[in-house]
Amino acid sequence: MNKFWSFEKDSIAKFVADRPNVDVTDFLSEKEVKIVEEDLKYGTLEYIGDSLTYRPSKEDANVILVTLVVGNNDPKVLLKNLLTSLRTPFSIAIDFWCISESENKGALVLYPSFGTRYNKKTYMKWDHQVDELLNSMETDGIKDKIYDAHASARPAISRSGVQVKKVMSMWVRLSKTQIRLA
Repeated sequence: MNKFWSFEKDSIAKFVADRPNVDVTDFLSEKEVKIVEEDLKYGTLEYIGDSLTYRPSKEDANVILVTLVVGNNDPKVLLKNLLTSLRTPFSIAIDFWCISESENKGALVLYPSFGTRYNKKTYMKWDHQVDELLNSMETDGIKDKIYDAHASARPAISRSGVQVKKVMSMWVRLSKTQIRLA
């Protein structure tokens, strides 16, 4: 398995560290904060704040997980800045932490995952594919697109009448992959 280069890890770490100290609660009402605290298993907002995780370790990282508070930022711009120094090939999954609501269950947190990812194409073999990914990240109607991604992976969502009410954070899973020949 390939690993991320030091300059790639350093660039991503610098991007996350250089972001303004954003508290997700600055963009949530008191009611929304309570929804998040009650729905998250440990009641902590740290899950949806800016974070960076290397797996299995920073030195041997072949997977990097990044969470970025969206706030007033354009997710497309955040993603472009995050990926600036990343070299292909790699795989990427983009999803979002959101507040959702349904008539049956009320307001809940919509969790990100690889299976519910926003982007259809995950394997980036060439730089032009990264450009295509960025061009596909339209922020108009983003709540509907997040809903569509989750509903296609979890049919119960579409049956339950869930609606995405608020986008809180962008979750990005990067994995360094070998070049696929096919």
